[in-house]
Amino acid sequence: MSIRPIVFMILFVTFAAASARAESVFGLSYFGGDIRFADARAEGRGGVGLAYLDSLNAGVKSPTQLPDIRRLTVTITSTLDTRDATDAIGSLSRTNLIIPTAKVALPLTRRLGLGFGFEAARNTQWSVVRPFADDDTVEESIVREGTAFVVPFELGLRLHPKFSVGGGLLVERGTVRDRYDLRLGGGLIDPEEVREETHRGEAWRIAGAVHDLGPVSATAFFVPEHDADVDVKVRGRALSNREDISRTDTRPARWAVGGKLDLPGRWSVGVDVEREMWSEYKGRRFFDQAGDEVTLQDEETLRLGVERSAVPVLGSDWTTPWRAGFYMRKWNYQLNGNDVNEWGATLGTGIPFRGGRARADLAVTYGRIGSLSDNGVEEDVFRIVVSVSAGEKWY
Repeated sequence: MSIRPIVFMILFVTFAAASARAESVFGLSYFGGDIRFADARAEGRGGVGLAYLDSLNAGVKSPTQLPDIRRLTVTITSTLDTRDATDAIGSLSRTNLIIPTAKVALPLTRRLGLGFGFEAARNTQWSVVRPFADDDTVEESIVREGTAFVVPFELGLRLHPKFSVGGGLLVERGTVRDRYDLRLGGGLIDPEEVREETHRGEAWRIAGAVHDLGPVSATAFFVPEHDADVDVKVRGRALSNREDISRTDTRPARWAVGGKLDLPGRWSVGVDVEREMWSEYKGRRFFDQAGDEVTLQDEETLRLGVERSAVPVLGSDWTTPWRAGFYMRKWNYQLNGNDVNEWGATLGTGIPFRGGRARADLAVTYGRIGSLSDNGVEEDVFRIVVSVSAGEKWY
């Protein structure tokens, strides 16, 4: 396979990602909900993947997995989901988007690997129309859209056959745009204000892993609290309502720990625990559709997964892998005074081809976000995640 088509595919998917949206009715705060998907193999296990090693997967969840890459490898992951939200008034159904993630990994030496790419991190898109407080014949409309993404540049080094370390730079970028209009009736709209915030920040990630201590492997990483520069552009109808200002936000620290236990018959079970300390965020204040301030809290995720791995058989054939998993997440804010909780169940499989130098993986998820009784709204999610990985010698 020529490198040129791979590079073109990465650029196409990366630019296409700029217009991608993951619309959840719960994506109210900051950049909204977490939309990081490592690859379909991990998603088939409920998102478990920190302690799993894979020589044909650039979509790593930790830089400690990079030393196992043996070829120049490209992994592209796309996500398609259908959401059905229900509240006391009625229901809303949407078949959303595709969010591409493109990752590249390559071996620099037999013990040192390099990884880089693009991944969407968080997304919000919601709108509300409500009566204007000063005139009941007028409605006010508020629309928020925002996307945050990460470009990682990381290295992984195997210090010992059973011990690896890794780390690198995470370049964070994002934009949040709020539009405020007055609807005067008869289809007339009086634009009042547009506020756009552009975020630029960098963070460092460090990681360590132990492999194959008997049947056990474990991995952990940590991203410390860090600053992000924010440029704010406000454009109101009157010249006096136009301004350009800047501020510095404090972005939250994040850590994750994962483990894997190998079982007989090519089976394995794994667990990942993730936490992002949004309670320590300092910056802009946020409000929900009712106008109440959204107080951020730590976001916590627990993932459990099982896999029966594929192995080569006669000729170029491989057995079929099977995966299943379950995850639970507490979102980073409360709604109606109660936590917003999410859960999901997953199934996955894959097809190796080109003699094991390429693979296509598929994962399907059914999940639910929120509770009608606790939060006043709940959302059912059906998601399909597809990944394609291919590797070639590069030197």
